[in-house]
Amino acid sequence: MAVSVSLFKPQVPGREVHLYPEDISWYSPSRVKNMTNSNDPVATSGAAQSQPTTDELAAQLDDLLPVITSKILHFIRAVPGTDITRVQEFLIRHLEAHGPCTATMIGTMLGITSGPVTSLTKRLIDKGLMKRTIDASDGRVHWFSLTPDGENLAKHLATYRQTEWKRLVEALGPERVTQGLQLIQETIQGLKNLT
Repeated sequence: MAVSVSLFKPQVPGREVHLYPEDISWYSPSRVKNMTNSNDPVATSGAAQSQPTTDELAAQLDDLLPVITSKILHFIRAVPGTDITRVQEFLIRHLEAHGPCTATMIGTMLGITSGPVTSLTKRLIDKGLMKRTIDASDGRVHWFSLTPDGENLAKHLATYRQTEWKRLVEALGPERVTQGLQLIQETIQGLKNLT
């Protein structure tokens, strides 16, 4: 049976408890289950530990993923001096990297329906960052691409984000970040295979 770790710190009178606290040092895999076999003198001496079960790992992922999601969203806060949302930024950067997209492609990429796609693209068009072009062979299809102002903003956003991520690389070290990136890529592929 999987044991779930609460994301809340223990309640302390007079202290507010947040779902995703700044300090997650209170979280430890040992809170899910002690991974050593107490009947094995080698394991209890710290020389060897049993591997966590699939259920235990799934419980830990279930508990930690909301925390890391929250941390990343706070870390990639709005870029100073811009008035665009994270979703708008993501779309601008995607268009800069991959070129024009249709509304259907945008909806699929962001996991949203046509209504929100229309609102999102209209706002960026109104800001002069994106333009809409009707497909020459099928008038029902609209292509969205960046204007020169949108391209300039995309470059500014990329530079800003790379500077921010560099802080994390310096904090963790290049070797750890390289290992983390490999794991992230494998996780993305694994999730893609499961969906």
